[in-house]
Amino acid sequence: MSKVDIKNITKYYGDVLAVDNVSIEIEKGELIGLLGPSGCGKTTLLRVMSGFLKPNGGSIFMGGNDVTELPPEKRPTSLVFQNYALFPHLTVFENIAFGLKVKKVPMEQIRKDVKEILKVIDLEGIEDRSVSQLSGGQQQRIALARGLVMKPEVLLLDEPLCNLDAKLRVETRDHIKRIQQSLGITSVFVTHDQEEALSICDRIVIMKDGKVLQIGTPEEIYGKPTSKFAADFIGKSNLLNGKIDQDEKDLNAFVLESGQKVLVENKDAYSGNGNVLIRPENISISNEAKTDASVNCLEGEVDYITYLGEVTYYRVAISKGVQILTSIYGKCERSWKVGSKVFISWNPSDALLIKE
Repeated sequence: MSKVDIKNITKYYGDVLAVDNVSIEIEKGELIGLLGPSGCGKTTLLRVMSGFLKPNGGSIFMGGNDVTELPPEKRPTSLVFQNYALFPHLTVFENIAFGLKVKKVPMEQIRKDVKEILKVIDLEGIEDRSVSQLSGGQQQRIALARGLVMKPEVLLLDEPLCNLDAKLRVETRDHIKRIQQSLGITSVFVTHDQEEALSICDRIVIMKDGKVLQIGTPEEIYGKPTSKFAADFIGKSNLLNGKIDQDEKDLNAFVLESGQKVLVENKDAYSGNGNVLIRPENISISNEAKTDASVNCLEGEVDYITYLGEVTYYRVAISKGVQILTSIYGKCERSWKVGSKVFISWNPSDALLIKE
């Protein structure tokens, strides 16, 4: 399996800058996610890596070799498309074996390789079935098998789960993660779905407007976003606008636009305008105010409730135009309604300052 070095890749479509001087190092056996909204450049970058698009600048190394000028068939990669790109008139065996036949691999070896890869994806014994008889999840795994049977050094996945329903998407992503780990293959996974990226990727690359905003583990991306965009894009968030008022030992007083003050840990002291990020799961809701002065506590009114079975979200208006979202997992002992007067509280250590 290969280490991949993406160095200063730039790609234009006419006058439109799609990928802007991107550099990423991907370790051997790592599954890295390219995550961002539509039009951020993630799929363009993947196609540059695969050789289907030529960059306007920069270079790509795989296993220490410069592959920037190589065509797709000369690169040590396999690309799995989001629409599967299976041949409907061919059997499962014929679809998986297609690339091997093009490379003129002996038929005995092809049969062995196809059988082995079907075992890896847990679909043994369906070689003679038509792909049109398979479910969407099975078709996606066949598309994955067709890429893996070529024994690539780098596996490229272009939003492979976007055409599946919610439950099947979760099952298939777990299959992909298990297969990737068992084979130890270096993989790049393009998605706009934050949950997919958080659940299966070793590291995540946040992209916006062709640029890389942040690279980190799922825990780092979720818990310590370095920009307002990343904080808002990943997971549910409360982003409160305001400014730093003063330093108090190890705490900062943060003044909200409403004039209310909250405390945040003084990890990276700075003054001026900014944002405070608090995740809903770190906020408590109750009928009584907290008496501990070291805990942030604000009074408000429930103005919206979202029930999702395992979790209930309460949106609390603390002032005109300012709402804070809190979450309760499992069965809730109290049942607040829209209009209920409540208190929300959180520890200063659970708030993250983000500069503007």
